[in-house]
Amino acid sequence: MSYRKFSATGNRDLLIQTRNEYSLSDLIVRVVEAEGPIHEDLLAERLKEICGVDRAGSNVQSNIGEAVQSAVRRRRIERRRQKDFLWTVNVQLSGFRVPANTHRRPLEWIHRDEIALAILYLVEDQFGVLRSELGRGVARLFGIERATTEASDHIVEIADELVERGQLREDTCRFCIPG
Repeated sequence: MSYRKFSATGNRDLLIQTRNEYSLSDLIVRVVEAEGPIHEDLLAERLKEICGVDRAGSNVQSNIGEAVQSAVRRRRIERRRQKDFLWTVNVQLSGFRVPANTHRRPLEWIHRDEIALAILYLVEDQFGVLRSELGRGVARLFGIERATTEASDHIVEIADELVERGQLREDTCRFCIPG
């Protein structure tokens, strides 16, 4: 499925003024509902774009942090295993999201669960993938042309977790679907 980018317009004061915590919190919930799981850095970028703010100084970062905490406390959004990501409460991923138009996320802004779904898809689609090729193949699914060694290692680490859980198996440096 394609990555769906949240689009709206907002007032600069929403990010700049501390008195707008609840309004900013509501906007954050709307962004998370549209783009979650979303990395907090990408959320900050989206909020700056929506509100027409060029840079997130310490005041803006603090306001975003307080509004996120407010939404989490009110159980409107949640953090899970990877703490830098925000989710809509009780929502599960049903697939991984590929880039739409020019919107590409760096690998560190893609949740482990989404990467795991991409790994399973690629391994099943290709009837197995060499361990040495997995990072590059999964990165390409997310529109990343060149996967760094670090990114490839991260992807293989997630694949190893899938092997431990029995969702993948590895035979002679090749990941396969069990069965």
